[in-house]
Amino acid sequence: MTTEEVQLIYAENIRRRRIEKGLTQEQLAEKIGMSPKYISDIETARKPGSLDTIIQIGNVLDYEMYEIFLPNSKTLSYDSKRTKQLMTKLRSAVNDILNLMEDYLAE
Repeated sequence: MTTEEVQLIYAENIRRRRIEKGLTQEQLAEKIGMSPKYISDIETARKPGSLDTIIQIGNVLDYEMYEIFLPNSKTLSYDSKRTKQLMTKLRSAVNDILNLMEDYLAE
């Protein structure tokens, strides 16, 4: 996959999610402190946008970061709350494993 192909994927995803959220380009731009023209350039793949900008956009649009880069046909359907619960459980499990390893190594 080329850089241009990836850029087209996330441009389309950002535009689609922005519209789903009922936001105009102007409203999205205001929320992240950018110009509406810059948002338009990202959504039309005229400009790639910095990683920091893509992250800010993803946060405003409630994207899990990897979702922005998934082709439309591979978009997963789940709610963000469910994902956060899963991540909390995984972090807890990892902490338990690390504590067990520390105890074992300390013996």
